[in-house]
Amino acid sequence: MQTKIITLFFIGFSLLSFSQKYTNSPFSSYGLGEYGGLDHGIFSGMGNASLAIIDSTVLNFNNPSSYASLGKGQPLFSTGISSRFSEFKTGSDIANSRVVGLDHFALAVPFLKNFGLVAGLKPFSRTGYDFYQVEETSTEKMKYIYRGSGGTHEVFGGFSANLLEFKKHRLGVGINVGYIFGSNLNERISYIDKNYNVTDAIPGGVENTGFRLKALNYKLGINYQWNLDKFKTLTFAGTFSPQQQFNATQSSFLAYSTDVNNSNKFVYQDTISEVKGDITMPSSWGVGFSYTMRPKSTENRTRTYQLMLTGEVQMTDWASYRTQFNGTVMSVNYGNTMRISVGGQFSPHFNYIDRSTTVGYLSRIRYRAGFQYATLPVIIQTKQQTDLLVSVGLGLPFAIQRSSSSINFGITAGQRGDGNSQSVSERYIGFNFGVTVSPGINDRWFRKFKID
Repeated sequence: MQTKIITLFFIGFSLLSFSQKYTNSPFSSYGLGEYGGLDHGIFSGMGNASLAIIDSTVLNFNNPSSYASLGKGQPLFSTGISSRFSEFKTGSDIANSRVVGLDHFALAVPFLKNFGLVAGLKPFSRTGYDFYQVEETSTEKMKYIYRGSGGTHEVFGGFSANLLEFKKHRLGVGINVGYIFGSNLNERISYIDKNYNVTDAIPGGVENTGFRLKALNYKLGINYQWNLDKFKTLTFAGTFSPQQQFNATQSSFLAYSTDVNNSNKFVYQDTISEVKGDITMPSSWGVGFSYTMRPKSTENRTRTYQLMLTGEVQMTDWASYRTQFNGTVMSVNYGNTMRISVGGQFSPHFNYIDRSTTVGYLSRIRYRAGFQYATLPVIIQTKQQTDLLVSVGLGLPFAIQRSSSSINFGITAGQRGDGNSQSVSERYIGFNFGVTVSPGINDRWFRKFKID
């Protein structure tokens, strides 16, 4: 009962977080914005490496082949809230921002012996920015204001099966199928800058463009686990998302006004229009590994440590991103991306549901650290932007009827940009919080009661 109450609380808390502002970054002013959510409470502590983490106590929707490896009769509910505090700098100009948002919530259910199902909700893309640019000539000074807002989300379901399972070898495959919905809005305001007061009516032009998505999306996953012996396991994993066409509607207008801040005074030059078309989303693939080991000799030990090392590479063909409306094909100034993540997790006592008095709580905590280097799709003045971060994290088990439930924290610190002091750069720190809840030994999730 306690587990169910906690689960319902975090479902409500996660849904409430949708109302929070989810990004505030000039890097989201391209295409549909920044893709994916903020960092995950578990994986962020390991440099965002996740593909090869096949753990019966972790709901890993980043690799859909993992669901069948959950503990038998142990469904998992997982949710997460993430935040990021950023400092943006261009030349001598500095601005600060903070965002809070839902990372995900999902429920996974293993069934029979070698199968697993999952259903959940997570962000797909996010748009949020507000900045300006001034262009000066010998006769006048023009000011351009750029604003964006909105985002898309993905409702997804997944299926996984362990096709082969022997004493030392296991092969799992899986698929996620998602429905993406939501919209974003991009606005540009231009006017002659005459040091207007805030309350002044400002004459100028307004250009507005937005996208609304309703589309299907899918992702494939595979993992191979090799038990080298009783104490060591090597795992290889991979994921693949093919290039896909997303159905979309584009809305746009161009107007001038005696007051650009008052839509009632807009005089439209182009009729407000909505045009159906499609967006070409790029293909993406990733490969990763993990190595888990414990000491061979466990005699006379009250604690047995476990060490896991993991790493991965992910590539996305962002140069193929296209939009097509009214027969007009347009591309965004994107470049192909690569992300390299490495991380590790150390558990002083690997069996963290062990409640024996000889094992202290600090020994059951999972300690994490990691590193990530990534290129971003955004290219500014011929230079592709990069993202470099380091991270630490903790996995804290909590005792509810000897369940494998845990609270997870991840802290990331990083920098994005191209190293040019005149370009936009971002320094940030992120705080990521996640909860995984599973039933205790006396709970009954998705089980039939029998009457003797």
